[in-house]
Amino acid sequence: MSIDIDTADEVELPRFATRPIHHRPLPPGLEGFALFPNLRSTHHRRNMGIDGYSREDLYATISNPTPFDFYWSGSGRFMHFLVGCSPESEQASLAHAAPLTNDEEVRRMLGEGHISFEDRSEPVIQDGFLVLHSSDRAYLAKRVGEIQSVRVDVGVTKPDTIREGDVLGLKDSATKFAASQGIYVPTREIVKLSEHTGMQVFYQDSALPSLMRYAGFVDPGFQGDLGYQPVLRQGIEISANQPLLFGRILFSEEPVEKDYSRIPTARYKGSRLNGKT
Repeated sequence: MSIDIDTADEVELPRFATRPIHHRPLPPGLEGFALFPNLRSTHHRRNMGIDGYSREDLYATISNPTPFDFYWSGSGRFMHFLVGCSPESEQASLAHAAPLTNDEEVRRMLGEGHISFEDRSEPVIQDGFLVLHSSDRAYLAKRVGEIQSVRVDVGVTKPDTIREGDVLGLKDSATKFAASQGIYVPTREIVKLSEHTGMQVFYQDSALPSLMRYAGFVDPGFQGDLGYQPVLRQGIEISANQPLLFGRILFSEEPVEKDYSRIPTARYKGSRLNGKT
């Protein structure tokens, strides 16, 4: 765990509750989520880490005592957890978004156009999560001499550059990847979110399938394919069209001031790493 409780400022620690956060319901086989902040963050809300936990892997977590409140930032672009905020803080007055935790709520968002798939994929909803599936390709990290890049970061690398590397076609039968191999698997779905809607993305741990790990946050107004980029502590098998990512939808009655689609420098816009145009 990335929090050093022993060296954290003792004045800061009492501001946080030490307990796991439960999201219910969960996909089958998962027992819970745990949320913790980076206590070294100046604002105690920026560098957030989320980790999974199971009964076989118990540990203490430091987390927001009101986990079901999600807040827009003052700039109106990002939505994030608000951690360690006092009632007197100006951040406490920000508009907050609600996580949707059942199938009916997610279907309503689809029906109202707040969530859609550009490629007309049939939505799969499971226990309140939007399930995204692997495409038919995987990108392998390049090896330079004896050093292998274990992170294919489409946020800072142009898609054309990535395509110059090794691209492996995935089939319905499983493809094996070795431990510590750097891979990036885009989703087959091309997701579109409205300016009211964000999404937390999770994936199952390759070593402990009962654990759900945090993959990232998708901004309101996003349009494009998403990706699975695990740190492989042991070998893994992936096939095309298998459940890959689980999205928790966050909805706010108030839209963001500037959604992702209106930001010229938005890095992921139009990546189309799944090969669809």
